[in-house]
Amino acid sequence: MDGAIRAWGIEIEAGWKYDLNAHYTINNRNPLLYRRMLQFKPDTFPEMPVPPKNKWSLHNDGSIYTDNLFSHEIVIFPPAKSRESLVKDITKLWNLIGEVNDSMGLHIHISLSDTNYAKLATWKYVNQFQIAVSNKFPEVRTRIGYNSFCERYNNKESFLIHAIIQIPSSYKSSSRHHILNFSYGLHGTVEYRAFPMVERLSRAKKYLEFVDANVNSFLEHCELNKEDYIVDIDTLKTYTPPAARRRRRSR
Repeated sequence: MDGAIRAWGIEIEAGWKYDLNAHYTINNRNPLLYRRMLQFKPDTFPEMPVPPKNKWSLHNDGSIYTDNLFSHEIVIFPPAKSRESLVKDITKLWNLIGEVNDSMGLHIHISLSDTNYAKLATWKYVNQFQIAVSNKFPEVRTRIGYNSFCERYNNKESFLIHAIIQIPSSYKSSSRHHILNFSYGLHGTVEYRAFPMVERLSRAKKYLEFVDANVNSFLEHCELNKEDYIVDIDTLKTYTPPAARRRRRSR
């Protein structure tokens, strides 16, 4: 089957070698991730390649601590149309990463059709994904040190409790602190968290490849019964993400 993922986005947490706030100006609002949109001043930041207008955004993250460097999250925007395009974007940034610790990682966002979204929002998918991560990326940590924002679901009941909160929520919910989150009502995405995953670009690339292959393999081979679904397509469509609501109001 063709790739089911329609678009990719990513949040990169790190201690950066430069105070990026000093080299950006506010441009406009980010309709996918609700971040401030910022644009380069290339004359004051010659060390970094100049991206297309409105390509990267920047915001502070209070969960990150670093003594010697500037800690921020960088968000790729607009969403890349392919994993290969996303990799090209993050490659441009990687040489500016100066420090990472257990609180820093990647938040990978993917968007899919409502039909495929409902298939991933099942315990069958989440359970096999968590097992696959443990086998292929045992270094991905949960609840290590002061990082409590990348938990595993202990069982089906735990997943159901959090998923029914995550999916319709149009705000940042504390239920969305897991290795896999269903942020449909807020972003319209499935979010994959990996901590730590920023030390080496090669490892980040491998995790992106892993997510891509895992999603497409499951959707191609899964056998789901009606009772496996926690949300049907008609109900899912009522949880319109904020970006889509704004587009409709602007028409």
